[in-house]
Amino acid sequence: MVLCWAFGCRKTVLDNTQNTGRDYFPLTRGSWWLYQVDTIFYNEFSGDTVLGSAELLERADTLIITDNGLTAMRLERYSRPLGATAWGAPRIWWATLTDRHALKSEENNIYAKLAFPLTPNASWNGNVYNIFPEQRYTVKSIDNPYSGPFLNFDSVCTVQQLFYEDLLQYRRYEEIFSRRVGLVWKLEMDVAGSTQPADIGKYILDRIKGGVVRKYALKDYSIEP
Repeated sequence: MVLCWAFGCRKTVLDNTQNTGRDYFPLTRGSWWLYQVDTIFYNEFSGDTVLGSAELLERADTLIITDNGLTAMRLERYSRPLGATAWGAPRIWWATLTDRHALKSEENNIYAKLAFPLTPNASWNGNVYNIFPEQRYTVKSIDNPYSGPFLNFDSVCTVQQLFYEDLLQYRRYEEIFSRRVGLVWKLEMDVAGSTQPADIGKYILDRIKGGVVRKYALKDYSIEP
């Protein structure tokens, strides 16, 4: 992706003071968010369950112009094993606000994280800006308090990106955003259930045989004015 540096003295992508939900997605240069990322990997072949924890630091670096012609915030994302002191080399993503959507480019795939105005039960295609099949994102709740593992927030919006369940598979993807903070919680869950005779009749989450569960929880942050 070809990027051009721009707007050297400006700090924010777009005015987000309007009461449309934009303040759930603050993008001000110098802001940062620190997450703990906990992963459970279920090895279908060995039967082992592997636990892992890491930290992820996302920093709003500077404004850029993307090759799509969008004014966006360059995001530097650093990771390290939980308990380590040195960060690895950053991966570069970007995010921006348009009149209609909060967009985030993740590994060069653009997702519509929020849709404006943000209202209860609102639904939109999160893949409208990429090549993937349509995926309906839905606001499950808005302006509710939320108690996280590390921090509490008085006004959050929960967006269900995907939910699918049958006898063989359970998939759930969800993000929670706080006003004036941004993303505070993220769940990626994609697991398969055992079909062994001894497991028949059990709920699928009580007979997981393979897959991944990954949770991101905000543990510290700083939002620049």
